[in-house]
Amino acid sequence: NFVSIVHFFTEPMYMVSYAVSNDVAMQFYQMELETPGTGLALYEKVLQSEDSDIIAFCETYGLESPFAESRPAALAETFGNITE
Repeated sequence: NFVSIVHFFTEPMYMVSYAVSNDVAMQFYQMELETPGTGLALYEKVLQSEDSDIIAFCETYGLESPFAESRPAALAETFGNITE
């Protein structure tokens, strides 16, 4: 029951954080599709990161901000390729 999960109401950014972090994870996957091994290599590199700011994290590791205008089109292209 959605209403009984109080953190949906007490922490409004809780749900948004899923989409934002999933976008960054998707960028690792997209890298793997383009050049196998690159997404995994970067993922292993960032495991030690202590960045708590998602935008700073993306800038540090050469990823796009989940809020960049280009992200929806890049995701649509990737998902389109998966279903073909």
